[in-house]
Amino acid sequence: MSTASVAIPAPRESSGADRKAGHYVRFNLFAFGVIMMVAMFGAFRMYQQVFAWEYGLDATAPTGQNSLMPHQDFDSDSLAQYLHISPTQVQKLAERGNV
Repeated sequence: MSTASVAIPAPRESSGADRKAGHYVRFNLFAFGVIMMVAMFGAFRMYQQVFAWEYGLDATAPTGQNSLMPHQDFDSDSLAQYLHISPTQVQKLAERGNV
């Protein structure tokens, strides 16, 4: 192994005026990112347009509530079966006002 020293060049003093415009920002990467974002937003907008006529987009409208979550009414037996507990436990929960 050699013990010879290697000279490391000193950093050159620069005012920044000699740098190219794309030194700090890579334009190709920036343009690719913008194009990808436009493509994603465009695809999302087309997806919304396709399903807007069938399901609607307003979740606060009364008709929109039906498509988000169906409304079910339970009696004590069907609620007990749905919750996987006994009907007497459902009756106790109802008496306490928890159901």
